[in-house]
Amino acid sequence: MRVLLLVLLDSKKRELLRLSQHSNAVRIALNRDTRYYLHWEFDAATGKYSLRW
Repeated sequence: MRVLLLVLLDSKKRELLRLSQHSNAVRIALNRDTRYYLHWEFDAATGKYSLRW
């Protein structure tokens, strides 16, 4: 499976960061009391993907 894009959104669904094949690592400080959302966009999905958090 190839992931085209991974986006991290805050509780108001504003974009905090964007990862792709070309930009695939970042460090960010998160608040443990805040809700976050992950948005994935896939291409050629096979049903398997690994994310290290």
